[in-house]
Amino acid sequence: MASNWGPWIGRFNGRADTIGAVIRRVLIAMLGIQAILALSLVIGAFMTTGTVRQLIDDRLKPIAELQHVMDGYADSLATAQKVESGNLAASGALTAIAASQVTIERNWAKFRLHSLDPAYRKDIGDIVAARGNADDAIGKLQSLLQGGHVDQLDFFVSGRLYAAIDPLTESTNTLMDKLRDDATLKQGLVRHRVFRTYA
Repeated sequence: MASNWGPWIGRFNGRADTIGAVIRRVLIAMLGIQAILALSLVIGAFMTTGTVRQLIDDRLKPIAELQHVMDGYADSLATAQKVESGNLAASGALTAIAASQVTIERNWAKFRLHSLDPAYRKDIGDIVAARGNADDAIGKLQSLLQGGHVDQLDFFVSGRLYAAIDPLTESTNTLMDKLRDDATLKQGLVRHRVFRTYA
């Protein structure tokens, strides 16, 4: 009886023309395909993670930091208007403006740490130039408040201060809009990679 099973066992164990050999080749091929699929999933996950990190670090964080910078200047303008209208004392205004300056400098320093695309170099240069004018105007505002020259605020706020902060707002909004558009493109790329990886 054992001799009757011998040829079948021999075929299953290795001759090239046996069913066992064919099944082994199919199993090896299937394992190879699974290994390739697993590797592609791992690579896709790393690429997606890298793209998400780049999206956050190079687009979303700079947008938030620029917004804080712009808000700091807008707050200084609003503070000056409160003094002008008699709703805030000069001493309170000086404290508020000093706090705004801290916010501006802290967020601008964070923003400058990012390695943004060279395509944004001109936009950043425009903001730097506008910041210079705005800082000069705020310095003058602080001098007027420290000297008790509240009567001069009407002309100064509606003239020089507003004229210095408005271009800064425009140039900052321009760069933020570009970064948002770029972030939208990056989000599309992330979605595409996720779909391609896990579909």
